[in-house]
Amino acid sequence: MVYPLGPSHCSDWERDHPRRDEVNDRLRNLNERIDRELKDHDLTECQARQFREEISKIRQEERIMAESDHGHITREEQRALNEQENALRGQIERATETPWEREHPRRDEVNDRLRNLSERIDRELRDGDLTEHQARQFRKEIGEIREEERIMAEFDHGHITRAEQRALNQQENALRRQIERATETPWEREHPRRDEVNDRLRNLSRRIDHELRDGDLTEHQARQFRNEISEIRQEERIMAEFHRGHITREEQSELNRQENELRNRIDRA
Repeated sequence: MVYPLGPSHCSDWERDHPRRDEVNDRLRNLNERIDRELKDHDLTECQARQFREEISKIRQEERIMAESDHGHITREEQRALNEQENALRGQIERATETPWEREHPRRDEVNDRLRNLSERIDRELRDGDLTEHQARQFRKEIGEIREEERIMAEFDHGHITRAEQRALNQQENALRRQIERATETPWEREHPRRDEVNDRLRNLSRRIDHELRDGDLTEHQARQFRNEISEIRQEERIMAEFHRGHITREEQSELNRQENELRNRIDRA
């Protein structure tokens, strides 16, 4: 295999301070979420200001910790800061929940999954992977699960029990599998191991394109990583030629190992 050369997109600071980098990445994500929730009117200006003040306090505490150890923080300090970040994330989630979501968490989870399934059906129909007839049947099943959920809730003052939630989730899982089987191509059904290997190669290829576009990989690095993808793909095809178009479980494991190594090199680059 060819190993990438050239400069890494990871800054010296990130390499030298992985714990601080992880803490600050999470703070950035929280800050972006606050901006998004404020823009969508799910937070007030006052709430957003308070949450940003808490982010600033955590960031200041992280800097003070680092000053005591030549710019580094210990694993225990990272854990303590992560706990504060988790607590803040929980506060934001509670603040952006509707009253109904707070009072009916089980029903909300069931209905969220039904919405996701409905959106998937729309997408598969739009892409031509489902027929109108199939989409209509799957939507009918969604309607039946939703109606069953409402009937359950009527017997318990608008709530459903944990056992009822589990039963509804099982029906949702079964429907999801039906949609997956319906949208599979004949090749995917007949070659599940090859399909899994090639799906992972496609994801790696998309990631390389994304990292290159964002300036996080050089042209040289991207070219080398794409060469490795081509080598794995060629090896997969050669393996399949010996088994009438199929690969064995052991061959799939070996190809996955190579994909994992390539992904790790992309992470480090």
